[in-house]
Amino acid sequence: MANRPPLRAGSHQAGDEVSEKKQRQPAPDFRTGVRRAADEANVAVNDYERALVLGQVAELLAAHPRIGGRIAFKGGAVMTLFDGSPRLSRDLDAVLVSGGRITEATVREALSPPGDNKVVKRVDRFVTSDNKGIRFPVVVCHPLSGQGEVHLMLSINWSSPLLCDPESGTFQIGKRTVSLRIMARRERLAEKIRAFLDRGEDRDAFDLAHYMQVGLRPDEWAALSGLVHEKMRIDHDLPAGCDLHALFDQRLDEIGPVWGMRGGLVLMREKLSWNEVRPRIVALKPHVPRSKP
Repeated sequence: MANRPPLRAGSHQAGDEVSEKKQRQPAPDFRTGVRRAADEANVAVNDYERALVLGQVAELLAAHPRIGGRIAFKGGAVMTLFDGSPRLSRDLDAVLVSGGRITEATVREALSPPGDNKVVKRVDRFVTSDNKGIRFPVVVCHPLSGQGEVHLMLSINWSSPLLCDPESGTFQIGKRTVSLRIMARRERLAEKIRAFLDRGEDRDAFDLAHYMQVGLRPDEWAALSGLVHEKMRIDHDLPAGCDLHALFDQRLDEIGPVWGMRGGLVLMREKLSWNEVRPRIVALKPHVPRSKP
């Protein structure tokens, strides 16, 4: 999805052999294109279109005058939209860059702009706001495919300050280009390593393997160890002084036997085997401090 239209139905690259009959056929409408793309990716329509709806919701927040200049997006949705990850996330995560806390009322205002083309239908369930951030467990959105509803979770964190200047990136929704401010990739990788140590979930392992597959620039690699050290220093879930290398190995041992059995991974391609994933994650271990700072 990154830097290209996620739905290419009805178009072809130069040099493709397309019959004159096919050239005369009209391109499918956007909804049909979404459903067709989901079929081609071998995932449920709801899971496929959620990735694009997450982008739409991010665009709404970025456009709001009291939110857009103060946050940067991160997490699995950013990996899908900007890093080309085949993992389809259910969450939209952002971090506060500047200013005071963002209120529930301000977020609700951003999600309900004037006009007829509504993205969000309603916000369900109890919204929580505390010293860590604000969390909307269920945001119900209109589907791009025209089928059912799309549910997602939205959170804005303000307990962990950014360590690097945010980056800008673009992605496509149909023929429209969307620009967002996102957490720097090297910091997103450092934060994913912290998440892997904290909770050791399948999605964390997959994301780390994907980062290793696409690679980082030399300057990003050079900064990674320092960023991981700082992420672990401000981490509140692990006790100071705990053996992080032992915990790293423990997480690998916990995930390996149940890899692909617990669900929770929605991928637009065949899942990698643990024998493919594990060595990529192990290569990151030297960037982890031996004990929690």
